[in-house]
Amino acid sequence: MPASEARTRATEPVAALRRDGAGSEDTVFEAVAGEAPALPAHADAAGHRCADRFSVAECTAGGTTGRSDSPMPPWTGSNGMSAAEAEDTAAIKAWFDEWGREVAARRFGEARDRFHPEVIGFGTWMDFVDGLDALEQHQWRSIWPTIEDFEHRTEGLRCLVSPDRLMAVGMTVWTSTGFREDGTAYDRPGRTTAVFVRGRADRPWSCIHTHVSLFRGVPQQSHGRTARSD
Repeated sequence: MPASEARTRATEPVAALRRDGAGSEDTVFEAVAGEAPALPAHADAAGHRCADRFSVAECTAGGTTGRSDSPMPPWTGSNGMSAAEAEDTAAIKAWFDEWGREVAARRFGEARDRFHPEVIGFGTWMDFVDGLDALEQHQWRSIWPTIEDFEHRTEGLRCLVSPDRLMAVGMTVWTSTGFREDGTAYDRPGRTTAVFVRGRADRPWSCIHTHVSLFRGVPQQSHGRTARSD
């Protein structure tokens, strides 16, 4: 993007995201607000990143979402990631994989352990939830008992990690089975965005925000396997 265009867009009152180094396997984003500075170099001569950028890691993706006929986005793996980037990406992938298994098995207590007590979120059932207790009671317990086969498809995971490695964003799709009022099953795919925080780079990630949504056209409510018509 030309610097003049970036400046024009950045004069809006909200922060914008500008892509720098587009087309490379190791892409970074810079948050800009107000008057945008000139486009910075991708990295200095020693290869160090600017301190105000997020690194973007992409896992290798392929195939389809399983129960859905929609192909997964053709994201290319980030070859040449640093050891820290590879470690953070693997940890976020494991977080989604493990949480997906807890959703599928309805292990609410174990799932709580990976969330921050002050988590806020949107879900497939609740418009807005504030706090871990509300997230469990009003979102998780309204949905998890009514679905089966939940799985995060983390082969297409995308991650953004802050330079200090204390905040990250992960985005992935998932599949599940829902049930109509007469008890018949249907494919129930969707997507999750999660924001993670931690006090030190050697600590596990704690989720502070989730936004979980269904794909377009998927029935909003699942009634559970035992549902039957009158």
